[in-house]
Amino acid sequence: MLSIKGTLKEAFSRIKGTKFPVFICFLGLLFGEAVGLVVLNILMLNFFGIDYLHFIQSTIKHPGAQLFSMLFTLLVLPFLLASFMGGMAMLGLLSARQQPISKTIGFHYFNKTIPIAVLQILLFIVTMITIFILNFLGFTLVGLFSMLMHSLLGKSTVIGVITVILAGGIIFIDLFVCMVLVLSVQLSMLLVMDKNLNPFKAIIVSLSGISKHIFKSALIAFICLVILALAAVTIIGLLWAVPFMLNAFGILYRELIDNGVIPAQPATN
Repeated sequence: MLSIKGTLKEAFSRIKGTKFPVFICFLGLLFGEAVGLVVLNILMLNFFGIDYLHFIQSTIKHPGAQLFSMLFTLLVLPFLLASFMGGMAMLGLLSARQQPISKTIGFHYFNKTIPIAVLQILLFIVTMITIFILNFLGFTLVGLFSMLMHSLLGKSTVIGVITVILAGGIIFIDLFVCMVLVLSVQLSMLLVMDKNLNPFKAIIVSLSGISKHIFKSALIAFICLVILALAAVTIIGLLWAVPFMLNAFGILYRELIDNGVIPAQPATN
C-alpha cells in the first residue's frame, strides 16, 4: 500500500548516498545546455545574422528567429540532455532498490538518447495540449455561466464569488494534471530505461500505474516540487532537494511498477 509519509521519509533517508552522483549529472546537464547554446548561437548567426545572447536581451522582435529558437529548444536540446536526465532518474530508482549507484551514472545511458528525447518531446506536446484544452473548456464554461447568471439575475456579488471559486477550481485542476504529468515524465523515462519500452507504451504504462494511486502520487509530486522550489532560493539547498525528489520518484516507481500494482511489462526491443 502506497504511503505518502512512508515514501517521503524513505526518500529523505536515502539522500546521503545520492548527492555526489546528482552533482555530476547536474554538471553534465550544464555542459549539454552550454553546447546547445553555442550551436544555437552559430545557427542564428548564419541564418538570421543575429547573436542569440543579444537577441534574448533585445526588445527587437524577429518572428523567424523566435520560432527557430523555440523549435531548437523543443526538438534538439532534449537530445543533448537525454543521457543525464535518464541517469538522474535511474539514480533514484537504484537508490530505492538499494542497488549500487555509479558516480558517473549520467554517462551510462547515451544508448537511450533517442527514446528518452522522443519521450520528453511527446510528453511536452501532450502537456501543452492537455492544459490548453482544460483552460479553454474550463474558462469558456465559467464565462458562459457568469453571463447566463448576470442575464437572469442581474449584477450580484454572489455570482461574482461563485465565478471566482469556479475559476480557482480550474486552476486547481490544472495544477493536479501538471503534477500527474510531471510524475508521468519520470516514470515513463524509467520504463524506457528499466523495462526497455518504447516511448508511446511507456507513457501509457506510467499513466496506468499512476491511476492506481493518482491522488497520493500527485500529492507526493507536489510536495517534492514545493521543496525543490524552496531549496532553489538558497541554491545550495538543491544538493538535498534534488536527490530527495529523485528518490521519491524512484520509490513511487518501485511501488507502482516493481511491486505489481500494474502487471510487469516484458522487455521489448
